[in-house]
Amino acid sequence: MVFQEEARFLSRQVKEDLVRAYEEGWMTQKIFNPETRRGRIRFEGQNVISYVAKAKEVAKWLLKRGEEKLKLGSKEYLTMFKPWMPRQEIRDLRLQEAESKFWIVALRVQLDAYYYLPSAVRGVFGEIRAVHPQDFDKTRPKLMNVKIDMHPDTRFNVDDVLVIESPRGERWTVEIATPYTDWCRKCKWYFHTEENCPRLRQEEGGWKEGGQRVGGHRERFQQHLRSRNQPAGGESGAAVGQQHRSQEADIWGRWAWFRLEAGGEEWVIMTVYAPTEAGERARFFTNLSLNIPKLDNLLIAGDWNLTLDEALKPESKIADRKDVRALLTLAEELNLADPYRILSPDGPGYTWQSHLQRQRGGQGRGVTRRRLNYFLTAATILERFTRVQQISDPLSDHKPVMASIKLQISSERGRGFFRLNSQILDDLGLRDWVGQHMRDWARARHLFQSAEDWADGGIAIVSGMLDVCSRIMAKARNQKEAECKRKVEEAEARMEEHPISALTWAAERERRLAVWEDLQMEKERRWTDLLKEKGIETSNKMNKETFQRLLPRRSMQQMVELKHPFNETAPTASTASGMLEYAKLYYEDILTTRRPQDGVHTDLTEVSDFWEDTQVRIPQAARLDLDRPLTLEETTQTLKSMARGKSPGIDGLTVEFYVKCWEEIGPPLVDLNNGVLSGGRLGERMTHEVISVLFKKGDKAEVRNWRPVSLLNVSYKILAKSLARRLGRYLLELVENDQGAFVQGRSIFNNIVTTIEVLEVIQAENLDTTVLLLDLEKAYDKESRLWAQRRVIIDEHGRTKGILVRRKSGLSGGRGGGEEKEEKNEKKEEEEEEEEKEQDNERAMIKKRKVFWLGGINDLVGKEDLVGDEKRRRKRRGRGGGRGGGEL
Repeated sequence: MVFQEEARFLSRQVKEDLVRAYEEGWMTQKIFNPETRRGRIRFEGQNVISYVAKAKEVAKWLLKRGEEKLKLGSKEYLTMFKPWMPRQEIRDLRLQEAESKFWIVALRVQLDAYYYLPSAVRGVFGEIRAVHPQDFDKTRPKLMNVKIDMHPDTRFNVDDVLVIESPRGERWTVEIATPYTDWCRKCKWYFHTEENCPRLRQEEGGWKEGGQRVGGHRERFQQHLRSRNQPAGGESGAAVGQQHRSQEADIWGRWAWFRLEAGGEEWVIMTVYAPTEAGERARFFTNLSLNIPKLDNLLIAGDWNLTLDEALKPESKIADRKDVRALLTLAEELNLADPYRILSPDGPGYTWQSHLQRQRGGQGRGVTRRRLNYFLTAATILERFTRVQQISDPLSDHKPVMASIKLQISSERGRGFFRLNSQILDDLGLRDWVGQHMRDWARARHLFQSAEDWADGGIAIVSGMLDVCSRIMAKARNQKEAECKRKVEEAEARMEEHPISALTWAAERERRLAVWEDLQMEKERRWTDLLKEKGIETSNKMNKETFQRLLPRRSMQQMVELKHPFNETAPTASTASGMLEYAKLYYEDILTTRRPQDGVHTDLTEVSDFWEDTQVRIPQAARLDLDRPLTLEETTQTLKSMARGKSPGIDGLTVEFYVKCWEEIGPPLVDLNNGVLSGGRLGERMTHEVISVLFKKGDKAEVRNWRPVSLLNVSYKILAKSLARRLGRYLLELVENDQGAFVQGRSIFNNIVTTIEVLEVIQAENLDTTVLLLDLEKAYDKESRLWAQRRVIIDEHGRTKGILVRRKSGLSGGRGGGEEKEEKNEKKEEEEEEEEKEQDNERAMIKKRKVFWLGGINDLVGKEDLVGDEKRRRKRRGRGGGRGGGEL
């Protein structure tokens, strides 16, 4: 593979990923198998790659294509596919290319000579077409290799050495390399080959005793250890528990910090005790930032004597106080965050409360509660906090605050997938490439056994190429912005050189600044659109810092450890495999069916009498409508109705991509979906689901505090939503009125209003009633829990006697207070049930022993009667339907 045009300047990783993108088309079935062997890639030169494919079809298809052109913006990236060539042929190809695209490399250019290099090359060798800029690193001064594109005719004038002389008489000698210069593949340097490489003829004087080489690893490592142990600035860099301020100097404002090493990282733990007076506290926070070590792993804890919960509330009365502003400024400068509010956003977390005191105006007595003790930690280690809790203590009026922190996070991670940046879809060249690729891919249909494998391969190649294009265009945008910044700074520096040219360069600065401002305005519009997709409205100008604050990375918590879901004595899992095993145990328990004899093909009408009582049926016309093939127009309307900005599946292709490229992707995708009606199947990659867990609140080590979310490919969701839109037209006739949500024309608010009315009646009439709310631990929990009906039995004195569970086979008992054995409860509960059936006045008994269900079940006694009585009473009083009106 030969990279030409702008593709020559891509990084090695991007070039390799470009090759892997084509390989993905034939590896879709084994993409998640870690043992899958891929083709060998080797860089034969700067712009030449040799690729040995594991599948012959890949090589044949690439050779048949011949070349791949990709136009992004105003630049064209060309990759040529040629059969395997010996090393000499590769060199001949490079020399042949040099006749039209000639370049030189100035080796090890000194910094002082760099300024005069272009003019010297132009004066000695000839015309210069482009000078590739270098990335300067002030912290690592080094000699640079500068690449310069030259006119092809200059290759006759180039010498191996270029002498540069400055106007002040300084002289530098620079070596010059060209495509014709020998290149050693062993030491990666010019002017010799592998046969005469100096490394093969190392002199013995270059080695020390014991095999230690001058400038080698051993010598440099010993220097590194000696430098760490030497004092820096008069203080030991390894001091532990070192206190820089005497506690006696200021009795009301104390702080101390110490360093420690854990897990191969350096930490700074700091404690503070802020003054109680507001003015002194403001000065204390202002001076505190000057004494905090600047490290990534920073943890500050203590008594701040100030609550941020009250200060951050809307229209807070203390938000403008000096001490509040000083603390918020300190947190902003050091990028500090409160881990408790991340883990428990709704928890009060009070750490201090006052004694019982008389309230103002003599209106009774009250207690003041505040959260004055808390942690502030650097955002880089925020994800390592697994739990923050307050503990009561009898010896202090402040509750101790304890945090569980994972000092070392396992670096073991599985293979991830990218999410397409929809910004690149505005490039017409990219959309043209997608269309051309799908047309070329149609000619490779005979190389696959089934249509689903062919479709999976085509979309996989598109996904890989867009991943590469995203990085190419992101780098181009960053380089363009950096160039604008450099030009503005250059103009400002030129204004200071001479007063005569100051006005000229001032005008030039304004022109360059306007170009830079246009780039910022374009980024601002992009950030604003992203925030609108997330439901965040903005009114002021948006910059990068504001955008990151509105969508902080710390809002996405990372799982660092997990406890065993059922065994408290089991060790905590901190590796990826261990956490996956614990999560698997938990979800297997709540999601696995308790009827293992049933499968996906089990006919439930033969094992359950539930269907005998079901009278609703789908009409014949509706069944024909549901089974008809999909059309391109129907899926187009489905695509338009899908929400934007959602997370994609493993292919990384978003809804925005399918909207922009539907003309090319839509027809083959519709044909694949319609093939299911005739016995076909969807592809394995298309139906592959990724489960992502999102942290809710509480202890991060508890798997119950993580909510699983299924990420599906948009190609699959288009089919699912198309069928759901069809079925939605008939759900109104199939689903009872109790189901308020997910049915067109209904609202879950109706059931909410009914629940509110029931609670108001109970409170207004002071009824001896129990209200029972059933909530499944997870959606689609165990079948035994899903289909069971439970009822609380309460005697006339208000004591709980047990819980009756109504199942298909009859009534069974559960424990009430937990004090009696289950066998005794069953007999007693059956007696209570028989007594209830024998009552002559059921309404009188219901008022003594009333049960309400707030879980959507309407066939239990009590709710309809009570609500009906309330409606009749309100009619007589002329109040209509009350809250909710006629919805009751």
